[in-house]
Amino acid sequence: MNNQKGFVPIILLLAVILTAGGIFLLLNLNQKNNSYIAPTAMPYTQTSNPSSPNQETIFPPLYPNVQWGDIQQGEYLFRNQDLTPIKKEGYYIETTQVYTSDTVDNFLKYYRDNLETSGWQLTGVAGGGVEEVDDYNKVDSYFQVRSKISSGGSTLIITYSK
Repeated sequence: MNNQKGFVPIILLLAVILTAGGIFLLLNLNQKNNSYIAPTAMPYTQTSNPSSPNQETIFPPLYPNVQWGDIQQGEYLFRNQDLTPIKKEGYYIETTQVYTSDTVDNFLKYYRDNLETSGWQLTGVAGGGVEEVDDYNKVDSYFQVRSKISSGGSTLIITYSK
């Protein structure tokens, strides 16, 4: 009987420690400096632009060797220089066809060459090969180019916030 009385406080102490540890982990995982959101161009909100804007007035020059779809407008996730995710109003466009890894490489190189020479800073690179994301920043503007694996090749995607 005496052993059972000593056992109950130990169980209570372990429950308190585990609860405190769980709360500590949840708080630390939610801090911006420790959080990481996988690169994605999926919007928080998205609406198609009914006036069908001209691509040249929305985006910096689009990669010319592919077929682009319709422009979508909404709030998108971007990453700043510290790789902290931020939500900004912007535009999204993707190709209507899939392309080979050579086209993906040329697409990414096109933007690396053109954006960096016009003052954009490459702030993050993730992935590689047929699925890659490059993040660029210029003052308060964000530009993301990416490829994602689709059936038979890769879809090319651009997300942009002025």
